[in-house]
Amino acid sequence: MTQTIGELLETAADRALPVVRGIDDGQLGGPTPCAEYDVRALLNHLFLVVVNFQALAAREDVDFTQEPDFVADG
Repeated sequence: MTQTIGELLETAADRALPVVRGIDDGQLGGPTPCAEYDVRALLNHLFLVVVNFQALAAREDVDFTQEPDFVADG
């Protein structure tokens, strides 16, 4: 059965949300399977993709070259 993009995004969000919610500040500097990303950098990358996807859906310009720090301590 083929899934729509909306269904795929919903599945991805359903799987990612519990993982993201389970991360505490003490884990932000920890490693990930992606050698170039620690947990903080991977979360920031994930958030950047989500924010930019929302902007693209609204037909706005996006900039994937900027990686703001969405993850604040505390």
